[in-house]
Amino acid sequence: MREVPDKDVPAYFAVDPGLATGVACYAPAANYYNAVEVLGGDIGFANFWRVVLHDYTVAGIVCESFIITPQTATKTRQHDALYIIGWLKLESQRLGIPFTLQTPTQGKSFGTDAKLKHMGWFVKTKDGHRNDATRHLLTFLATRDATVRSALAAMLTAGEDSGR
Repeated sequence: MREVPDKDVPAYFAVDPGLATGVACYAPAANYYNAVEVLGGDIGFANFWRVVLHDYTVAGIVCESFIITPQTATKTRQHDALYIIGWLKLESQRLGIPFTLQTPTQGKSFGTDAKLKHMGWFVKTKDGHRNDATRHLLTFLATRDATVRSALAAMLTAGEDSGR
């Protein structure tokens, strides 16, 4: 993550886990947003997350869930998403950080490209993991943060949300 707000400023994090993991951060009191893609699977993410815990006061984590279906079982044998989710769930409980899971559909149906662009949070990347994490962050914050709600309300009033 780039510049870090004051460590005492609480920040929310969203995670799109996998071999390449999207991570998005928003600190409402500092109006600070940032997102990155972390490479290296579960080990790369664990090393990255230790730095996050050192540099930020984590107020909450929202994470995309991962369900193994017959389709995913045949497409990939990559387990990094499951390891990351389990590790985050245990670490958040140990540290007293609220942890929420969202389905991929929850993030994608609410956190449209139009909404991300309106917020100034959309950045096109090769695989889109950064934006996927941001979709979950926006979905999570829409019911919890007045600044985000106001920005989305202004967008919807102006009729800007045309979906993806």
